[in-house]
Amino acid sequence: MVAIMKMIRRVSSSSSSSPGSSTGMLSIPSPFLSSLHNRFRSKYLHFNTLDDALSSFNRMLHMHPPPSIVDFAKILTSITKVKRYSTVLSLSRKMDSFGIPHNVYTLNVLINSFCHLNRVNFAFSVLAKILKLGCQPDTASFTTLIKGLCLDGQIGEALHLFDKMIGEGFQPDVVNMQH
Repeated sequence: MVAIMKMIRRVSSSSSSSPGSSTGMLSIPSPFLSSLHNRFRSKYLHFNTLDDALSSFNRMLHMHPPPSIVDFAKILTSITKVKRYSTVLSLSRKMDSFGIPHNVYTLNVLINSFCHLNRVNFAFSVLAKILKLGCQPDTASFTTLIKGLCLDGQIGEALHLFDKMIGEGFQPDVVNMQH
């Protein structure tokens, strides 16, 4: 964890100079592509069951070009809301095998999933991946890890991470600390 915190310091001091690059945001697509993606969203991102979500996810993997990472994130988030954390991890591996890049938001979903599965060490490895990608972890990254440490009974480590988070300039918000 100490090595990760050192990497955070390095990334937080260097990433502030390139706005937009740390969030994994893409350039604005052409009007045609925007229209196409909006129709896709309205058709495929409304589902009532886990099977519907999984079918949509698999269709998205085979689209050329693939939909935005935001669309994948919506499905992953929906699946975490029904507490299917192992499914989220499996879908993430599929995204990796199809070359779909993650952003901080989808990686935070993975951190959350690992924490709920009592695999906090794996959650910290996702934090390391965020840093390795040159992205900036956000408040949600840290508060989710703190919650995971608490759920795992590692209160001292949670307090230590909280102090480091504050020391690095991240401010916990009430919403994140309650969830």
